Amino acid sequence: MSQSYFSTAPFESKLVPGVKFTLRKISQGRRVDLGMQLASVEAKAAELERERQPLLDKIKEAEDAAAIEPCSCDHAEDQHLAETKRCTVADCECRKPVIDREDQERINALDVKQFFLVQNEFTPIYIRWGVKKIEGLEIDEQPATVESLIEAGPEPLVNEVRNEIVRLTRMTAEEALSFKSPTTSDAQVGTATNNSSAPGAKS
Repeated sequence: MSQSYFSTAPFESKLVPGVKFTLRKISQGRRVDLGMQLASVEAKAAELERERQPLLDKIKEAEDAAAIEPCSCDHAEDQHLAETKRCTVADCECRKPVIDREDQERINALDVKQFFLVQNEFTPIYIRWGVKKIEGLEIDEQPATVESLIEAGPEPLVNEVRNEIVRLTRMTAEEALSFKSPTTSDAQVGTATNNSSAPGAKS
């Protein structure tokens, strides 16, 4: 008996009931194609991370140093965080880490850059690469297309679809072979969250 394999996977949105997508699964050839498209964006993400990490290390050192300081308030033990030992009472300075203002501002700026890199570069690549068909969605009174979804679709929905595509690219060979749902009704509904952190670019 021959085996059936489907190179696409149905996906139903949890955020917008009734909206369905046909998503492409990873394959050897498509993995190469995706990797080539992501290469330059991954390089930008790596550069941001190289700049962020020393700053994050400095903040971690400040937090670790503050955690071993003697308690300077009279609030109860359960009003202190278990890990950092900081007091949770508003305006209490107990074990507050001393963080350089410029370092924190730089991290905040890098976080903003990372957010826009994900939304403006990673996400369009994944959506164009992974979405084959859209059903049950109109944008500006027109049937949604891949391009209109990217340009004008609701951001939480776009993020949800992107996250599901990323999940499909991370499937192991065994998982991919066993995932053979040919219809939306049989679909394994994804567990993507509405998050905008950088997708794992390595497939």
